[in-house]
Amino acid sequence: MHLGDSQVQLYYFKREVLDRYLKDREKYDVDDDATGGHIRMTSEYFISLSDEDQDTLGFASVRYGNMKLVDGTEAIGAIAKDLEDLPKADQHHWAAHEIEDPVPSADNKSWRDFISESFEGNWGADHTDYVELLATALKEINAKVGALFVKTEHPGLHLPVVNTVGEYTRAHKELYKLVGADNLQEDGLKKLLLAKGCAEQEFLNDGGRPKGKWALFKLLADRTGLDWIAFDVVAENRIADSHKMESTSTAGEYHPARFREDLKNLIGELRKLL
Repeated sequence: MHLGDSQVQLYYFKREVLDRYLKDREKYDVDDDATGGHIRMTSEYFISLSDEDQDTLGFASVRYGNMKLVDGTEAIGAIAKDLEDLPKADQHHWAAHEIEDPVPSADNKSWRDFISESFEGNWGADHTDYVELLATALKEINAKVGALFVKTEHPGLHLPVVNTVGEYTRAHKELYKLVGADNLQEDGLKKLLLAKGCAEQEFLNDGGRPKGKWALFKLLADRTGLDWIAFDVVAENRIADSHKMESTSTAGEYHPARFREDLKNLIGELRKLL
């Protein structure tokens, strides 16, 4: 900006730049949806700082848009004014992830929506937050059909920002903590299954041993017409071969968008319980 750039000049970055903020949720709130997102320093953390540190650091806040690139990956764009207001350490962090000349994809609705909303005053952008939508669905299920889930939200769950098999796997591990066996309530499952016409004998496997909660949940899915593939995706993708954990993806394989689609499909199936 000192060299003459406008306050609304856009700069572009790898999505990996978000990683440090997502991993430190005590200091930062991160909203991340289909169109873009917003990073804010939490009020609690800012208030905890000394007056001197508050004056030095300021109150960090950056709004960004998602841009799909021709290679199938995503970048984010933010305006110079937001970046200028960041503490110097954060400015250096963002600079290390800058993309000089991103080549956008022709299919770039999210970026067009971000530009249209930010600079033209149009409000038709897709701000669907699938993590928040999942929490809402779980709460509604517990309220309407009975207590099936112990927890309905998990602060460690977010979209992957680094495009590796390892990050995709870790995201599914966190997702499984909400929809997997450990978060299911056995009594609630059996009560609902009985209401769906199941006999108690169906709670046992062929050897006469009680079925686990995951098997009971699959029985409920079958009885309710849920597509179990959406749940298998979570269960299977939380495990990856160790030699692939940190490998980067091949061209056209973009795991953050893939995980967003996994969440969307899962929520659609869960809502069939309502």
